[in-house]
Amino acid sequence: MKAYFATLLFVEAMAIGALVTSSTICFVAFLGAAAAGIYLMIAQWGHERREGAARRWLAAWFVALLLLCAGLLLANARSDMPTLFLSRLPARWPLALSTLGTGLGIMLALVPLHRL
Repeated sequence: MKAYFATLLFVEAMAIGALVTSSTICFVAFLGAAAAGIYLMIAQWGHERREGAARRWLAAWFVALLLLCAGLLLANARSDMPTLFLSRLPARWPLALSTLGTGLGIMLALVPLHRL
């Protein structure tokens, strides 16, 4: 039981880190680290078919992270002054916004890609 709560604390710390950071590199790194903890939680303490569920969830999270990185890179490439700060990325390019939105939608399970 201690391992479960330690893993849960790790995932919470990574989620808070992703929310408070202002750098795109740290944002992606925190999300990737949180994915490792969530994968461990699903694989260790899930239901009887937990290994397959953990692999499907990790694949969906990886696709979402790639879309998120692509959206951040597209927004940064469109900017007049390329930056690594999230607050300074331009929000006026629809392709970057739709890519970011799809990536976040998959991560938040609004787009149920993990069910496939």
